[in-house]
Amino acid sequence: MQQISYNGMKLNSKKCHLLVCGHKFESMICKIKGTMVIETHLVKPLGITIESELTFNKHMSIVCKKASQKLNALSRLCALIPFDKRKLLMNAFFNSQFSYGPLVWIFHSRKINTKINNLHYRALRIIYLDEISSFEELLRKDGTVTVHHRNLQFLVTEMYRVVKGIAPLLMQDVFKKNKNAFAEDVSANTRFNSNFYNSSNPRTVKYGLETLRSLGPKLWEMLSENTRNSVTLSVFKTKIKIWVPHNCPCRLCKVYVPELFFL
Repeated sequence: MQQISYNGMKLNSKKCHLLVCGHKFESMICKIKGTMVIETHLVKPLGITIESELTFNKHMSIVCKKASQKLNALSRLCALIPFDKRKLLMNAFFNSQFSYGPLVWIFHSRKINTKINNLHYRALRIIYLDEISSFEELLRKDGTVTVHHRNLQFLVTEMYRVVKGIAPLLMQDVFKKNKNAFAEDVSANTRFNSNFYNSSNPRTVKYGLETLRSLGPKLWEMLSENTRNSVTLSVFKTKIKIWVPHNCPCRLCKVYVPELFFL
């Protein structure tokens, strides 16, 4: 608690929350500045609802509800305005709902992913006034990808920042660099191979495989050498704008046979 006072502000223990993740047999209690803080199972710091199970299903349910409300309002106007204005409104009021903190809630459930895709499909039908084409056809027509694939693009973009040394220290600590990889001055125009990151060997699925540290290096290896060695961040973003990883190892991209297994 000594570090909290470095900024000269007084700690308000009444606004502190205790969130414990993992397996436990009873509720936990801690003492801060003489005040007892009882464990809670749901907190909302900085606009993101975090559950003790770290599923982020509650947060994404709230986001989907807000996005649906935006669609309901915009659908009444889209028939009266031109195409370019329709697309601008959708990007401002609908797509922006899924752009806040994507790397935090990227490992949500398949049920939530289906709900997001349904909303995205509905938004594209409204933009193009097309009730016949499939979701994949509308994505190609729009030149975009699904929300989940866009999140994967955010992830590899963050890893590129780490490679170039322009990422926050917190993110640089998440991804472990391979000491044997070519690692000279990253600020220069150097070339990095696919094994720049160490591949972790997780022992669990929820807190191992479904983590940024595990998924990130696998996606990085799927990028082409030309993309990995982009000179600037803007060039890198342009190259992966419609990039979709083939045979992505994440749970949401795998084909699932209900009540049996993943393919």
